[in-house]
Amino acid sequence: MFRKAACLIALVLCCTCNLYSQQWQVYRDSAEYFRQHKLTDSAIYYYELTRGSLPDDSAQSDTHIDLLTSQASLMYLGKSQYAASATLYLQARQIILGKYGKENDLYAGNAGFLGQVFYFLKKYQQAESMYLEAREIYKHLHTDQSKEYAGICNALGILYNDNAEFEKAEAAHLEARAIREKLFTRENGAYAQSCNNLAAIYWNLGQYDKAEPLAIEARDIRARVTGIPKSAYAISCINLANIYRDMGKFQQAEPLYKEARQVRENYFTKDHDDYALSCDILADLYLMMHEYEKAEPLYLEAKAIREKINSGTSFFYGQGCSSLSNLYRETGRYTEAESYALEAAKIWQGIGEMVKGDMAVNDNSLGELYFDMKRYDESEKYFLKARLYWKQNLGEEHPYFTGNSVNLARVYWNENKIPEAAGLYRSAFETQQVQARRMFSFTSEEEKQLYLKNIAGAGDEYQSFYFNKLPAGNNGQPYVISLQKRNQILSSSRQLRQSIFSSGDSALLRKYDAWTSLKKQIAALYSKGDDAPKEHMHVLMGRADSLEKELVRQSGDFKKSQSVTADWKNIRQFLKAGEAAIEFISFDMFDGRDFTDSVQYAALLLRKNDTEPVLVPLFTKSRLEKQLSLKSINPPATIGLIYGSDSLYNIIWKPLVSKLEGITKIYFAPTGLLHRVSLSGIRMPDKRYLGDKYEMSQLLTTASVTDTVSPLGGKNTRLLLYGDVSYNADTVLLRQSVSKYAVDPGITRSVNGDFETGERGVFFEPLPASAREIDAIAGLAKSDDIAVTSFKGVDANEESVKSWSGNADPLILHITTHGFFYPDPVKSARYAREQSGKAFKRSDNPLFRSGLILAGAENTWAGKPVQGVDDGVLTAYEIANMYFPHARLVTLSACETALGDIRGSEGVYGLQRAFKMAGFQYLVMSLWKVPDTETAEFMEMFYNNLFSGKSIAESFTRTQGAMRDKYRDKPFNWAAWVLVK
Repeated sequence: MFRKAACLIALVLCCTCNLYSQQWQVYRDSAEYFRQHKLTDSAIYYYELTRGSLPDDSAQSDTHIDLLTSQASLMYLGKSQYAASATLYLQARQIILGKYGKENDLYAGNAGFLGQVFYFLKKYQQAESMYLEAREIYKHLHTDQSKEYAGICNALGILYNDNAEFEKAEAAHLEARAIREKLFTRENGAYAQSCNNLAAIYWNLGQYDKAEPLAIEARDIRARVTGIPKSAYAISCINLANIYRDMGKFQQAEPLYKEARQVRENYFTKDHDDYALSCDILADLYLMMHEYEKAEPLYLEAKAIREKINSGTSFFYGQGCSSLSNLYRETGRYTEAESYALEAAKIWQGIGEMVKGDMAVNDNSLGELYFDMKRYDESEKYFLKARLYWKQNLGEEHPYFTGNSVNLARVYWNENKIPEAAGLYRSAFETQQVQARRMFSFTSEEEKQLYLKNIAGAGDEYQSFYFNKLPAGNNGQPYVISLQKRNQILSSSRQLRQSIFSSGDSALLRKYDAWTSLKKQIAALYSKGDDAPKEHMHVLMGRADSLEKELVRQSGDFKKSQSVTADWKNIRQFLKAGEAAIEFISFDMFDGRDFTDSVQYAALLLRKNDTEPVLVPLFTKSRLEKQLSLKSINPPATIGLIYGSDSLYNIIWKPLVSKLEGITKIYFAPTGLLHRVSLSGIRMPDKRYLGDKYEMSQLLTTASVTDTVSPLGGKNTRLLLYGDVSYNADTVLLRQSVSKYAVDPGITRSVNGDFETGERGVFFEPLPASAREIDAIAGLAKSDDIAVTSFKGVDANEESVKSWSGNADPLILHITTHGFFYPDPVKSARYAREQSGKAFKRSDNPLFRSGLILAGAENTWAGKPVQGVDDGVLTAYEIANMYFPHARLVTLSACETALGDIRGSEGVYGLQRAFKMAGFQYLVMSLWKVPDTETAEFMEMFYNNLFSGKSIAESFTRTQGAMRDKYRDKPFNWAAWVLVK
């Protein structure tokens, strides 16, 4: 490059000597050369020389117009020098006007460029004027269906979007897109531009359901259609990343931001506003992820670039200052944070009304800063300024306004203005629920999890406020929060399946089948552990995610169901005299300024005549953990230590006793560690158990009190019994048995290594009482006109269970076998090291770390998987992939089937969640490793009660009471069993 440039300069000097009269042409050729080779500074220099060398009679010529336009475009696009480029465009404008008038493409094009420059200078009124002038000319010259007209509509839409005139922006972009689709089809850069800009509007409005598909469409078109500049592709990457970031999908946003930054460096070099912006927004993401060490150098790089190319008084320099202020506030560098925020405010105040949206963001940041500095009066002032702007321009349902409500509530909490804080917290929660329902109406389950984790996670702060400042007189708001946040994702997933199956839409059902097929393939690969082809599995997971989102979008009934909300007043109406509902809650304690290291548990108690639920403080997590961690020489002795004294009673129940006078039946929904406690097995000081005093009914949520339950029994009810499993089934016999089900032929599962020993006997050892158990239950069922199908030995295989998915009959499913649950390998060093069963023990997905052992499993664990059949390990992930439309009851007569990872308000991720996802109304499950003989006894008694006409709940209560009476001092034999509705 250096040698070529040197030769060119020599040529210029030679030409100057011989052809002085053509000097401007030589300069122009040099400018064009440098321009083509992206040497922007040199190109601008030679354009300047060219114009200075023009003959006097060329001042009003087309050549001068072209040179002014070329130099202005370079300064605008290549150097972000907007003011200087505006001067040149205006000079060209005057020449065009004097020579040709207004009614021509040259003048209209110049007006369009001036509009863009004024837009970047934040002179929106002047920009709009130029755009409107250009659009009117193009309409007269080319009609309102021309590409030129559409181009100006697009520019106006961008301007209106930035100026928070969203209705006008949407109308302009929709008009442009319709014209462009008609002229060019969808495989075109102009059409992609319109999609991208519409997505930006909906993102600004927080309407991610509309924004995401448009952003993806634009990005994909720009990636595959030749001739579209890479700079446009970078814009689409950023728009999509912005959406993912605000949905909580940080891991998906990061590579898109990085890709855009690299593209812009290659396309523009680093000395450009667009590259600086990419640094800024990538740093914003790291700030949200609390990765401050990654954010700071990016912010500083962006600030240095803007200072270099725009001066220290430009809008973009102010943007860099505002960003650094946020970082330094987060890291406790308050003096620097204040200095930068005030500098940004001063710069933007000088620019005026055009940057009022950015000013609102900066005001809100100043409010957060002064709150951290305990300067509450100033904090409130700045929060209110930002709040007013967002209310007027974005509306009260926008995430910015909601976040501002929470911030302002904290100020009032610390100023002890409790009614004001309560009102703000309540409105923020209600709006967040609206936002969550909107988000749930188009996202996959994984996306819902990320959204609740990263974006809508203020529930603990709300509960802390009521616990500390407003335990009474709160109109039941803590109960409302618990009801509406509990099992949000589970409820949404179940409603989706119900709406699909009841739709009668064959196309929708085919798409559902395609989705479940992909999920089965993922399960098959997942079980291979480290041997799984990671790239292929990633592709399958992406396809499954996309299909799930299509199902959500296309299911009309599901969208309607998302608007239904639970209310404690409805629950109260269903309670009878002598009944109470208890919502147990747990939350990270927030003290008004920061989260502490304490997790608080409380009970929300509701009785028939209560004017509002009663909030009862209970215990901290560490206190219950200490009791549950007691260990002895064997499982029965350990349970005896935990449940053999009144320690659990003092921790969990004693604070409630005075509120439960006259109560005989209790509906309760556990939370956190309470999912691992048998409440009916808690021993009272008088040596009786809670189950002796109260009829205990465990629910996923007390909102279920209002549910009507379909009657059990009748000639259409089918009972499926699995037991006496052949874990070391003969290969030939196993293949013969599964062939009749034809469940996903060709999908095989293989896991190498031995499995550890377990309980309810030892893994893979036969369960002596199992055959007697299911034979006895089968005999009892005949008296109630229930069809019975038993699966024993080699027939008790995975394929047979999966073959019932989709069956419309009312079902009772009973499985007696070995069960397993493994804790998170990140938290359990033991399972992280072990080799046996590592595909299950080391999985990051809790639904793969819990399951049931069926026929042929021993072949797999011995490293000899049977090809062409499933591996005999029915994981919770696979169960969650099935659906039983009218399932009544599942009884898992196995070990630890009620356990799983506990995930906040979503409860237990394991078999419990899986069977609920699959559609079962009631679940009978175990909390610990249960004994074989006594388990068989429990089950026979339970079904005897059930088939004699009693309800499921009454049958369970009677059975546990009888077993408790028989084994009064041995809670290990009976207290493990829980019935969950």
